[in-house]
Amino acid sequence: FKDATKRVANLLHAANTEGAPSYIMTANYNGAARVDILKHFDGIYSESADPAKRPQYVNAVGLSSIQMPAMLWTYSADEILHYPGGGPHGWFQHHLYQNVQPFAPVVGADHSIPPNPTVQKYYTMYGALFRALRGTNWSLAADAVSVSFEKTKHTAHIVANVFEHTHHIVVVVVWGTVGIPTKVGVTIGQPHSSCEVLYPGQSAVAAGDTTSLKLQDGCALIKCKKGG
Repeated sequence: FKDATKRVANLLHAANTEGAPSYIMTANYNGAARVDILKHFDGIYSESADPAKRPQYVNAVGLSSIQMPAMLWTYSADEILHYPGGGPHGWFQHHLYQNVQPFAPVVGADHSIPPNPTVQKYYTMYGALFRALRGTNWSLAADAVSVSFEKTKHTAHIVANVFEHTHHIVVVVVWGTVGIPTKVGVTIGQPHSSCEVLYPGQSAVAAGDTTSLKLQDGCALIKCKKGG
């Protein structure tokens, strides 16, 4: 298998020419996450097999694509609306946390999510946050981020993750309580400057001090330039 994928990848990459669309090869896990097969792939574009196990697939795809792009199939509106990790907001925030792009509704969808006004409003709310993650990889630096907050039942599940682009750092803070603006302090481990914050459904705002923010809908994305 690895030899075959190497030969296919070489053929695809050899066909790429400057100024033309690029050919890439993506892996479809389809429920069987195997990081050892990814050596010659450019990214992951995978079905998630059983919607009931979506949380596990989001984790598996995210953790095995730390240095490549990843997108996970969305089968229906129901898996978003009834997500076991907190409904629609939990669904989108889990994907942000693992840097896995969700498949969006399309007309004529082939065993995937068709246009649906109920869930499309959430795609609109979170669209800018997912755009901010494009082209980023996981940061593997020690002490990349720390988040402080008052420990209550509304903050019990708050977590953060850090991703890097050539010129900027992106921090996602997720799983606060929807409907309760929660104050958090975010300390980024590496030198940075000129930060802005994105909340679901809102325009970016400058953030001179990331140590005093309020999560909106349980979430915030912080984007900063690298360097002091």
